[in-house]
Amino acid sequence: MPLAGRTREATIEAMEAARPWERYEMSYLQVVELTEVSAIVVYRVTAQRPRRDPFSAALSSPFVLSKGIWKLAFHQRSPTA
Repeated sequence: MPLAGRTREATIEAMEAARPWERYEMSYLQVVELTEVSAIVVYRVTAQRPRRDPFSAALSSPFVLSKGIWKLAFHQRSPTA
């Protein structure tokens, strides 16, 4: 489900319409503090939806601290072999 170029509302709608993961496994999880108010979470995932081939990817998710709440600033995934 490519999400690039979609509005925030369209992205949320597409994510809500997707089938839930049947199983998933996260590995190599690291949190890298960039500043006192920003950090990036990097990890690998292998996941599978019902009746689909497994999906493996390297992911990174930068967060920013805004008014005491950590907010996702961006989400990137690169499929792995």
